[in-house]
Amino acid sequence: LLLMLIGGRIVPSFTRNWLTKRGVKTGLPTQPDRFDVIVLASAAAGLLAWSIVPSWSAGALLLFVASALHLIRLLRWRGYRTM
Repeated sequence: LLLMLIGGRIVPSFTRNWLTKRGVKTGLPTQPDRFDVIVLASAAAGLLAWSIVPSWSAGALLLFVASALHLIRLLRWRGYRTM
């Protein structure tokens, strides 16, 4: 969870700085907001469920939802624009 939290602050910041130095004004990474809190909470819930009852299928569903939300979060960082 700590890596998710720090990564969500550092990666978009570095991407934004790099794009700004190159003169890009549009399509910058989003700043952390409520969506990031929801993503981290879903990951925490999934990890907690998995650690308590590893064979529980609802825990697997929580982790799947968390991974889908993390994919959306990653796309919002716009790292592909640095290529």
